[in-house]
Amino acid sequence: IDPETGSMAVILKGLQNARGLTTDKDGNLYVSFGEPDMQVIVFDTQAKETRRIGRKGGHARVGPWQPDGMFNPSGVAVDKEGQLWVMESYEHPKRVSVWNLKDGALVRDFFGPTHYGASGAAINPRDPNLLVGEGCEWRLDPQTGKSACLGAFDTEYHDFATYREGANGKLYLFTNQMRYGTGKVQVWERLGDAQYALRAELHNERSSD
Repeated sequence: IDPETGSMAVILKGLQNARGLTTDKDGNLYVSFGEPDMQVIVFDTQAKETRRIGRKGGHARVGPWQPDGMFNPSGVAVDKEGQLWVMESYEHPKRVSVWNLKDGALVRDFFGPTHYGASGAAINPRDPNLLVGEGCEWRLDPQTGKSACLGAFDTEYHDFATYREGANGKLYLFTNQMRYGTGKVQVWERLGDAQYALRAELHNERSSD
């Protein structure tokens, strides 16, 4: 846009699922993209693509955590320290990621907040530094007090969750998604960090009168 005349000219076109836009002090453009790229693409002042930030395709919805992948990157901003802040429009987990502009490396990330009520959290009885919440599994470092996402095992919120030891020596997680008596209960077997196999699902389609 020419601020003096108000005239406009197209400098980029044919973009697929572009979601957010910002610039740095040198005038480079940073455009966030949803599927299928799930990356922030950098264009110079001549609108030529120069590099991409983040794993192509983003991180998996379910499975071990892939910190170098974004999911639905949306709002973006560049700070005075030469870092790119990316707001990811996704809930399992909610994340703001920070990236180094020079090499595109992940600097750090921030998780949260939880959904209303933070329901569906449960502490692993075999390891009190492990817990589930927001459809993800987390590990707490007792020395630093910081937690790390190990990955996601579900793409839904849980209204209640609890672990139970099986008679077969296996550890199971029960999750509840009910609304006024209607909904489902799922039984997951914990196989490893952020690895849960759905073993059973019980539905109640009607609430009692």
